[in-house]
Amino acid sequence: MMRQHYSIDDMHLRKAQAAFLFAQKIGLLEDPSLDALEERRQQHNAKLQKMEVEGKIFYGPRYFSPSAFLQYELTRLKLDFIEPCEAVRRSGLCPRFSDEERREFYEVNLDLFGRYHGDCFSYDEVAQIIEKRLREQAYEQMIEELLPDCEDVICEFETEDAIEDERRDTSSSALNSCDRAKAGSDRDRDRAVEAAKSYMTDTAKTYYVSARTGDDTNDGLRADCAFASLFAVQRIALHPGDRVLLERGSVFHGQFLQITESGAKDAPIVIGAYGEGDAPRIDAAGQGIWYQDYGNPLDSPTHVYHGYVSSAVLLYDAEYITLENLEIMNQAAHILGERYSQCDKMNRTGIAIVARDKGVRHGITLRNLSIHDVEGNVYDKHMNNGGIYATALRPTDEEATGVPRYQDMTIEGCFVYRVSRWGIGVGYTYAHAAFQGAELTEATFRKYGHERLVIRDNYVKSAGGDGITAMYALRPLIEHNMADSVACEINDRIYSEPGNKMGKVSAGIWPWKCKDALFRYNEVVNTRLNQDGMAYDADSGDGTVYEYNYSRQNEGGCVMFCLQEAIHNRFRHNVSYDDLGGTISPSENPDALLEENVFYVRKGVPFIRKNMGGGTYTEVNNRIIEIEE
Repeated sequence: MMRQHYSIDDMHLRKAQAAFLFAQKIGLLEDPSLDALEERRQQHNAKLQKMEVEGKIFYGPRYFSPSAFLQYELTRLKLDFIEPCEAVRRSGLCPRFSDEERREFYEVNLDLFGRYHGDCFSYDEVAQIIEKRLREQAYEQMIEELLPDCEDVICEFETEDAIEDERRDTSSSALNSCDRAKAGSDRDRDRAVEAAKSYMTDTAKTYYVSARTGDDTNDGLRADCAFASLFAVQRIALHPGDRVLLERGSVFHGQFLQITESGAKDAPIVIGAYGEGDAPRIDAAGQGIWYQDYGNPLDSPTHVYHGYVSSAVLLYDAEYITLENLEIMNQAAHILGERYSQCDKMNRTGIAIVARDKGVRHGITLRNLSIHDVEGNVYDKHMNNGGIYATALRPTDEEATGVPRYQDMTIEGCFVYRVSRWGIGVGYTYAHAAFQGAELTEATFRKYGHERLVIRDNYVKSAGGDGITAMYALRPLIEHNMADSVACEINDRIYSEPGNKMGKVSAGIWPWKCKDALFRYNEVVNTRLNQDGMAYDADSGDGTVYEYNYSRQNEGGCVMFCLQEAIHNRFRHNVSYDDLGGTISPSENPDALLEENVFYVRKGVPFIRKNMGGGTYTEVNNRIIEIEE
């Protein structure tokens, strides 16, 4: 039996326990214990597996890790309180606020209601959002009052399922990923089997790294002769089929990985874990500094295109690389002289992926990673900045090496929490000028864009800016993800020193300059207000399809169809529940289609968001159901 962390730190888990105690008090939970939390997680995962096998529609990830499920539960209980659900109404604890109280909150907190160009939302536009914020405030106060009752919370506990989650060597982890959702594709499973077989080649080596028992004078080729640090890994040349395994329970503080070598299609280089216990942690603490330069200005003069970046893991011109079963941080909280909101603050990532001088980069897989507390720059939208960010930079000699771009990139099963700016972003390119105009051809993408991009089963919470974005990709698939409480720093309280950078807009899950992007079975909740702030945004691109997605309590509404260069958009079979601010934003879009959707709209919330109209859209067989408090 092993001990399994459910939380990032002890204080966080104490607050979670207080939230569970409060939920019990108001009738939302029968059992507030951590054992009950684990039981609910197992039941929830089993339910999702059963629904997938039966071909039923459901939203969000197909499997929840302990950390992700904790965050899911905390958000669910909070929204049930502030909405409120019937049990909360019966409790009599959810307060109502007068117009005078709401106006006072508006005046005192005006910096939370700023628009893109320095003006503010009017009180009438945000009155219901203010009601929500006041209830959030009341909820947090009640949780604080219960904290003394949670002094003795044990932050680790044992479960059989946790053993299965954590006891994975690298050769079997890909198979386990498929096992978690038994209805997963045979193709993925077969690929995982072949990858596992490739590890057993005579030429491939496995390097072990233990911060607890290793020594950098060792050769690292056995667990009992492990390296002690990631610096030792940097000194070796990796070859196709090689594995670098970090010991579970190890913490590599102030260390980083910069990988420039490549594997092969049937023999990827794998960076993973071995042993038992918590996932090995790479805590860069602001180290791992490299220089990023797109090679030319971006599509707006306000977007920074070069500068220094700190990354816990950097994949630079590498391909056929798999990263799995790691915990990654890059907080850098004590950098001398650095303020959180300063304009020229260092850009930081958990994982940065870069293509530059080797043309198309293939076969990059990020799987089962926990990435949290990445303290980046909230203003620099398109630098490698946030949880996971992939870019393509101008090559030294494009004629000789070809256009840098990505094929077969998969990001799956990752938990991304408390990062700034982006949650997951793939992949802005120096070649953005090739994608001008509304109509986008496949030929453009096959020369300059990314192909076979898959982003699935990820949970992103408390990203400073956007949740998940696919960029410059041909037919990307973004499915079964969840964005929770993102855009939390896109307000004048945090976004307070932008200079000329601008870019104060963020949304949940959306594309940029993609063709035939497919977004399905995703869930977005509680996106925070900004000029955008909606769950979904069909932004400049050709043929974006949103189908079978769910949204709830997003402060900027459900969906935007963004301006004239977003064409052939289809929004169908989606469910929007109590999204605020205004349900849809046509935003001068020429041809959006809304078909077979269900919109649960709170009384008083306009269907078309104020100042976000002007477009042309067609409605077919939608249902609008008014909900009252």
